[in-house]
Amino acid sequence: MIVGGSRGLGFAAARRFLREGADVAICARYEAELARAAAELRGLAESIEDASGGHPRVVTLRADVTQAHAANALIESAIRQLGCVDVLVNCAVDITIGPLEALTAEDYEQAFRGIFFAVYHPTMAVLPHMKARSFGRIVNVTSVAGKAPIPHNGTYVTGKFATTGFSAVCAAELRKYGIRVSTVLPPPLRNGAWLNASYKGLADQELCWFARALQSPLTSADPERAARAIVEAARWGDVERMVTPTSFLQARLHALWPSLSVALAAFLDARWMPASPPGASALPAFSGEELVMASNHPTLRRISRAARSDAERYLQPIAAKLS
Repeated sequence: MIVGGSRGLGFAAARRFLREGADVAICARYEAELARAAAELRGLAESIEDASGGHPRVVTLRADVTQAHAANALIESAIRQLGCVDVLVNCAVDITIGPLEALTAEDYEQAFRGIFFAVYHPTMAVLPHMKARSFGRIVNVTSVAGKAPIPHNGTYVTGKFATTGFSAVCAAELRKYGIRVSTVLPPPLRNGAWLNASYKGLADQELCWFARALQSPLTSADPERAARAIVEAARWGDVERMVTPTSFLQARLHALWPSLSVALAAFLDARWMPASPPGASALPAFSGEELVMASNHPTLRRISRAARSDAERYLQPIAAKLS
């Protein structure tokens, strides 16, 4: 069961599990996204034979897992259609980019719904089933942002820190029931997801720095590498998996030398990040799609063109609109 499996890293993980011969259920909020992902995944499943000579099954389920009742219904439906849930992967994400002054209490509340509760509710919903079977694997995909501060990512970092902590507590408390809980912490991924993020403050400048970071091989990773880490975490029940050496070093630096880690983040904020404009909290948020479609900025257009193949490969909704 992959929450957030219709696009991005969740979709990459779904493909990886299918190649391992597993039956896969994916969940998303929107029917159109599920239909597009289902067509791709079922095509892949038809090319794979399992041990019995059949093909892995693909199930699509629509749910808003930020709501407890929807998460409960999701797990019940997955069990009804597949027979059991051996592995739950929580891979949903919500991100808003902007300086601290631009982010409101409502932005933090939205981040907690879209990041923390999108992990909490499915996890709590599947626990009775896994406890009854004395077996289960839960893989929570957080981020290196759940281990170290990243400027202009206040809501995202806060949500990911909370989720990383929750995942670690689950790993400690659920082991006695035969349930292994893993936390996978990837760096930014080259999957076109920045096109679907929201931007506040000097929105076009915020988009430019964030897009550069997510398109650069120095600061980002191939989603297939993160998908492999998810599958291996589910296979072995690792407590924690870093995806790249860079993310490992970034997390360890903050753990061992937090003053140095914060000093480096402050340097990046002062030298590279856009300034916070007057009245930043009153300025509207813009999606990456809106900014790209409205902009004639050559750098932004170049970066968006470079991201198009990634967006198409990982079924980001904006992919078809880029030209």
